[in-house]
Amino acid sequence: MMESCFEGEAYGMWYAKSEKVRQACYLQPADPDIVNTAVDYVITSYKPDGSVKTPLYPRQLVDTVVKYSKYQLSNFTCQMHGLGYLKDDLSLDYQYIADELMNFTIPEDLKADLQMLGGYCRDITSCYNPNFFGKMTEKEVNIKRAVFYVRCDKEVRSMACMKKDIKSHLAEFDTSSMPEKDPNVLLHAFINVEGNDELKLY
Repeated sequence: MMESCFEGEAYGMWYAKSEKVRQACYLQPADPDIVNTAVDYVITSYKPDGSVKTPLYPRQLVDTVVKYSKYQLSNFTCQMHGLGYLKDDLSLDYQYIADELMNFTIPEDLKADLQMLGGYCRDITSCYNPNFFGKMTEKEVNIKRAVFYVRCDKEVRSMACMKKDIKSHLAEFDTSSMPEKDPNVLLHAFINVEGNDELKLY
């Protein structure tokens, strides 16, 4: 989707760069048995008669989950740092991210949308309060914010590409009931339909 959205070689070049960094960070491949082991422990934590052993989640399971989580976060920060998105203290380098986008050879209207949405992710990430997770070091807070930013960035990139696609095929929609043939109206409508569960209060 992203490759056709960005057009030209922009996304391909970014993807190749990202993949090179990813491979450098994943020098030790993740062991698929780690996840399977965690699942097996949960399944075998029950006795044949249905009663629960004590504890339900033994130390080995907890240690395995924590180890896997640390492994994943280590690879994540390695990639983000390798791409230039994180500073040495693991805080996000918003200026570098913005400059990289400016240098992309992509349609100007798409670039403008991505800049605006990138600013949105920057603002909400900067305000993100990690106190819910308890006392953390500055680097731990920065990692949480980086994860939050990437999650936001993926979502808004999809939105920007969806808008571009709607604009490209606007003639295929009967918009006679719309006062203004604004692709944003259709974009919001499709997002609301797709994210139906998000509009439910419980």
